[in-house]
Amino acid sequence: MQEKNLQKIKKLKIQLISVVFLLVLVVACGLFFPDLKKIALALNPADYNKPVGSQLLLDDWNRLDADFVAKSGDTMTGPLTLPADPVQNMQAATKQYVDNGGYVFTNWGRADCPAGVDRLYDGFTFGTKWDEPYGSGEILCIQSGSAGPLNTTTVRDKLWPVGTGVASYTPPGIATNREIKCAVCYKPNSVCYENVGSNSCAAGFNLMYSGYIMGGVTGIDNPNNKNKNSRHCVNVNLDGSTPNNTFASVYAGTVIVDNSDVPGYTTDSYIQCSICCN
Repeated sequence: MQEKNLQKIKKLKIQLISVVFLLVLVVACGLFFPDLKKIALALNPADYNKPVGSQLLLDDWNRLDADFVAKSGDTMTGPLTLPADPVQNMQAATKQYVDNGGYVFTNWGRADCPAGVDRLYDGFTFGTKWDEPYGSGEILCIQSGSAGPLNTTTVRDKLWPVGTGVASYTPPGIATNREIKCAVCYKPNSVCYENVGSNSCAAGFNLMYSGYIMGGVTGIDNPNNKNKNSRHCVNVNLDGSTPNNTFASVYAGTVIVDNSDVPGYTTDSYIQCSICCN
């Protein structure tokens, strides 16, 4: 009798161990299964471009796991479309689009953009009137044909067409007494910068345009001028087809160092500039 009881106990132990093992196996599979999917994709990079019928791909892309984010050298080449997604008819950003990028700059002085650069819009430059001491100092390139709702209140930020002044206030080569046209330009696949102090570009960058820094005049030189229009690089090949009505103006930026110990600059010199893109 005792021997039979021992056999029953031994059998129960074996059954209990089997049940515990199965439970551990189920839990382990549940935790490890997502990694198995990732390993499967990693072993077959072509699966990145599988059609949307693969639920495995859809699940992983919807989670945007770190190891599924496109990186340099990745084999993903095409856009991933998800017809069943709420953003139907749109495409997920591809690695190529992210890598290409681009840069937006303003061509102050002309209504066009350099070759190989897309023009987003063109218009004229607007800013604070020459005798108004208050308001914003930033000048804006406002798109031609802009016609918002009317504002006839007396408390407002008034923006006037900005132009160049007489020859004595204007850098050499820039048309005088002319309104400043402008264009907002987009250079695809590029990084651009404004080179203040030179009309050339660093190695590896191409010149978009060159000119001179121009901005608001200081009151001590002409007490009647009170505006603080911001400084920008005005194209030396400014389109001078529109006369300036002198509502608002910008003036030649000029270096003043006098007796300071700052080396490498010359007092009373114009400030050259250039827009450079790679």
